Amino acid sequence: MIKDTPILTANSICKSFGGKAVLKGINIELFRGKFYGLVGENGSGKTTMLNILAGFWKANTGTVEINCRTGFCPQEPYLFSNLTVAENITLFSLAYGLNRKEYLQKYEEHRKILLETFNLKGYEKSICSKLSEGTRQKLNLVISLLHDPDLLLLDEPYSSLDWDTYLRFWDYSGKLKQKGKTLLIVSHFIYDKSRMDKIWELSNGDLL
Repeated sequence: MIKDTPILTANSICKSFGGKAVLKGINIELFRGKFYGLVGENGSGKTTMLNILAGFWKANTGTVEINCRTGFCPQEPYLFSNLTVAENITLFSLAYGLNRKEYLQKYEEHRKILLETFNLKGYEKSICSKLSEGTRQKLNLVISLLHDPDLLLLDEPYSSLDWDTYLRFWDYSGKLKQKGKTLLIVSHFIYDKSRMDKIWELSNGDLL
């Protein structure tokens, strides 16, 4: 992949709900090995924009082109509440195709690192419906990282994390950046502005 070629390009993204324009012709480019932040008030359309970039929602007009393996960490975890932590990880690994023979050893090592990094060791047999909000968010992050994505789209990723896991998140993110991975973090506000290569504000449907 050419370093100066965007791994994600969105052109003229527009989205309306009930006649109200939430996104008004959004244009954005993301490049390899960069950290990006997206901030804005409640209801400004941040989550809408991220869901469109991730391919979960459709824009009314505009295009999104992604040229890499992508991971998505939504604000509300998409977990199976009646399954255990381990069962959720297994189910999502199957969805990612990680059960194929050529991935098995790499996946197992990667899974162990993620569980340790995000303090989930010892929770493998726990039913998700009985987990705390913070622990569910840790699992949400692990699942988004299972397939070792090149681009990670994160919606309020550390809002319910404890301080130790918050620090672990940034330590792990730093290692991802060294490997050329790209992060787009959506949040009400970003404490660690110095970690970001670029920050946009979404206001009145426009990126500033």
